[in-house]
Amino acid sequence: MPKPSEVVPCVDCQRLYTKKQLNRMGRCPDCASHAVRDAIVQLHAHSGPYYEKWKRAVLEQALNMKTE
Repeated sequence: MPKPSEVVPCVDCQRLYTKKQLNRMGRCPDCASHAVRDAIVQLHAHSGPYYEKWKRAVLEQALNMKTE
C-alpha cells in the first residue's frame, strides 16, 4: 500500500494515483492518452489550441533559421 504522501490526484479527472503512475504533466494514463488523441484531431483539423501552439512554434523556428 502506498504512503499517503505518494498518492496525488490527476490534474484532469482528480482520481487518485501514485506519483509513479502519473506523467510529468500530472495526468493519469487515461487522461494522457485522451490529450494525445485531442492533439492529433486538432492538428488534422487545422484548428484548436494544440494546432495554434504547433503553428506558432513552427513559425518561430522558421524565423530563427532565417536570422542565423
